[in-house]
Amino acid sequence: MDLNWKHQHRRMDETLKHKLDALEGSYASPRQTLNMHRIIPSLAYAFAVTPCSYPDLDKYDVMIGRVIKSKHNLW
Repeated sequence: MDLNWKHQHRRMDETLKHKLDALEGSYASPRQTLNMHRIIPSLAYAFAVTPCSYPDLDKYDVMIGRVIKSKHNLW
């Protein structure tokens, strides 16, 4: 075992991307999209054991913001 977290980071990226793509393609209203407490825990669960840098957190924030902007028809 080593302290290389690339595998875990890649898995977190894939999980969040999959869930956000499903949310963006769903019939959820913009208001329901803002209620993202069902998606964030699956990502937050890994934060307890996976060290994430500020660029990683910014990347997750951008991914979430993209879906919210899409649902609200913002550019």
